[in-house]
Amino acid sequence: MTELEEGAQLSRAHRPRGLVIVPNRELVQQVVNDGFKPFHYAVPLRFAGVWPGQCHKIESAKLEAGMDCLVGTFERIQHRREGQKLFLSHLDTLVIDEFDTLVDMGQTDNIRRLLEGYLRADHKRQVIFSSATVTGPMREITKEFFGN
Repeated sequence: MTELEEGAQLSRAHRPRGLVIVPNRELVQQVVNDGFKPFHYAVPLRFAGVWPGQCHKIESAKLEAGMDCLVGTFERIQHRREGQKLFLSHLDTLVIDEFDTLVDMGQTDNIRRLLEGYLRADHKRQVIFSSATVTGPMREITKEFFGN
């Protein structure tokens, strides 16, 4: 039997297993509501979204309750990491959605820092980039971390 079939509690407080980085609040809400919520009834996974402007108490409660996948903006993810409310040590999958938009927004250094820390782990990890276009800075980042 798999962990899900056994009903094991897979999510841990402040430590998601999946992280989806998106450029803005609207996309956080779209990914959570349209991307994950339909599967919530069939698969016992927990997910949450965090974004600038969200009530800190609500956000803290989501993180404390634990989640399998967290969707958020770079700003909010970084704020929670700096406040010791979010730890990425159990992360298995990292998705950077709208990669081109994030690069255009000046998030290149944040992407590099996140990848450096994430890929340093001693277990197998998955990185997924989603983008409508591929620009020079995007090629540089992917070549720097993944080769050709």
